[in-house]
Amino acid sequence: MRKALEQLRKMERYWNTILEAFKRYAEGKMKHPKVEANRNGAAARKESER
Repeated sequence: MRKALEQLRKMERYWNTILEAFKRYAEGKMKHPKVEANRNGAAARKESER
């Protein structure tokens, strides 16, 4: 039982590491100039539709 719990903790740490790495990757992608331009263009289109 103790080994199973330790293995689950190791798996949790592993997936937490993966999740944090993906979050950093996604945040970096969101700062990309093309993403910013698309976001600004979408906001401008919404304003012009009103």
